[in-house]
Amino acid sequence: MADTERVYVINVWKKVLRVPRYRRAKKAVVLIKEFIKKHLKVDEIKVGKALNEKVWEHGIRNPPHKVKVKAWKEKNIGFVELFGVPTEIKKETKKKTQIKEEKKKETKKEKKESNENKTLESRKATKKGKDTEATEKDKKIKEETKKEKTKKNEEKSTKTTKKSSTTKKKTVKKSDAGKSKTKENKKKVSSSKKESKEDKKSEKKGWTINFFIL
Repeated sequence: MADTERVYVINVWKKVLRVPRYRRAKKAVVLIKEFIKKHLKVDEIKVGKALNEKVWEHGIRNPPHKVKVKAWKEKNIGFVELFGVPTEIKKETKKKTQIKEEKKKETKKEKKESNENKTLESRKATKKGKDTEATEKDKKIKEETKKEKTKKNEEKSTKTTKKSSTTKKKTVKKSDAGKSKTKENKKKVSSSKKESKEDKKSEKKGWTINFFIL
């Protein structure tokens, strides 16, 4: 509920004289607002239509010297109107302000809901994208590991085949070398036997010759 109405007579002309002429009416409105803020102890003030018309009646250069005003407070909002204007305007302003506030609240709620829905959808989309990316990465990693394993197995098989071939070649070479050595040894043995036989024969001949000489 609104507080009881208060009536003030505001002397505007003293402070308006300090301002250039092309700003006097604006300055008068500002002064009225400051005066009501100070006395009603409110942060926000709304000026009535009749009061605004009274201030701007003779143009921007000639505002009124004094203004008789009624003021009241509702929910930390101050209202100012010309004294003598019927209170029906006040009720209308009440309804209008209430409707505007309700509309603002509804629009804010709708914006919040829409923003929340958008954020949820974006989060879901990002999660899906991340999941798909993760699955694709896992698949790629698995394929790469399989390829690496197959390459390693192929390299191992090639190495084993090379080793086996080299060992076979070595064994063949060793066997050939052994055979050649055995043949050489046999030849040496046979040649040594022949030499021994020849030596024996020569010794026998020598003995026979010496015997006959004697």
